[in-house]
Amino acid sequence: MQVGASDDRQLSLIELFLDSTNNRVASTSVSSTTGTLTYKWNTSLKSQKRNHTLIARSTDAAGNRSTQQTVSVTVK
Repeated sequence: MQVGASDDRQLSLIELFLDSTNNRVASTSVSSTTGTLTYKWNTSLKSQKRNHTLIARSTDAAGNRSTQQTVSVTVK
């Protein structure tokens, strides 16, 4: 999966969380106005087979965090 973000001045971080912002599964540092985070999620584990919420968040160079964007998915 991919998460994209942009800022009018400069991004510093893009993060992806699974089910809670206490469970960060991926992050990437960014030093431009746009950035992409790519994450390969292993859904073959039995424990992953249920409903999940993916949460994306970005932070700009001034330390401002974006509003969290969420997507609900079901792994079968």
